[in-house]
Amino acid sequence: MACGAKNGEKMVSVCLGLGSNIENRISYLRDAVRLLDAYDDISVVEVSPVYETDPIDMPSDYKFLNAVVRIDTTCGAHELLDRIHVIEDELGRKRLSYARYMDRTIDIDILLYADLVCNETHLTIPHPRLHERAFVLVPLAEVAADLVHPVLHRPIRQLRDTVESSTVYVWKEANWYAKA
Repeated sequence: MACGAKNGEKMVSVCLGLGSNIENRISYLRDAVRLLDAYDDISVVEVSPVYETDPIDMPSDYKFLNAVVRIDTTCGAHELLDRIHVIEDELGRKRLSYARYMDRTIDIDILLYADLVCNETHLTIPHPRLHERAFVLVPLAEVAADLVHPVLHRPIRQLRDTVESSTVYVWKEANWYAKA
């Protein structure tokens, strides 16, 4: 499957990472999931518990809330990324060319898109640092423990067990998001 290919009617399973570290963090996570689910060709299948984590690779006084959402979609990877950017913009996400990492209302990353491997300027799947980050792997293992990383060829559960996760705390158990 090419990175930009449209799937037509074929549903694919996708895992998205969500993060927020300013203002009402849980509201931004809930709103992001609600806006994803509002698209006719995106269906929210499962959400992980919410975890609280310290900021990584950026100076900030604010902790992040992180979760993973598993969706089924007929969107191609580029189309899905475009929709994610619309949602992030709607929720007040600021992008500054000089600051890669900064405080944010919402951040939504495509972690895994079926077994797609894509390495383009604006789209890399699987997420390039997925296997290094406990704040991604811990919630990802809650919804996709047996999925196999398409580049590393290891199950998510096994990758999770290789990272230091003592700074990833359950903030809110499952059911923090309920479909309307």
